[in-house]
Amino acid sequence: RLSRIWSELQPEVAKAELHPSLADAIQARSVFSLIDAALELKRIGTQVERRVQHLAFEASVAEEAWLVRKSILDAVVRADSNDIELWTEQAKSAGEDVSVEVAYAAMLRWTANGGIPPQKKSSEFPND
Repeated sequence: RLSRIWSELQPEVAKAELHPSLADAIQARSVFSLIDAALELKRIGTQVERRVQHLAFEASVAEEAWLVRKSILDAVVRADSNDIELWTEQAKSAGEDVSVEVAYAAMLRWTANGGIPPQKKSSEFPND
């Protein structure tokens, strides 16, 4: 998704009216620099094409999703159930399906506990 967005932004660099700071950010494929340049231009009253603004927003969302997914994978490699759960919560809030990763974190906890199921709170079973 992020590659597609950069590909769509690339033709904007060829346009004469594109501000050099935006062109530099697109060439560097730097979402932070792109958003920073767009905000700075807007602050000083320079118009930024609506398409560039929209694609900058899309790139930001896509990059965040990529970073969250990368963080989940790093936590999986380390077999760190706490980090897996932390990053899957972030991914869930962004609408990602992370049911497999959540199940893997639960399995890691189960094996770390010697295969003993986690204790249930008594409030979960009021008749027990």
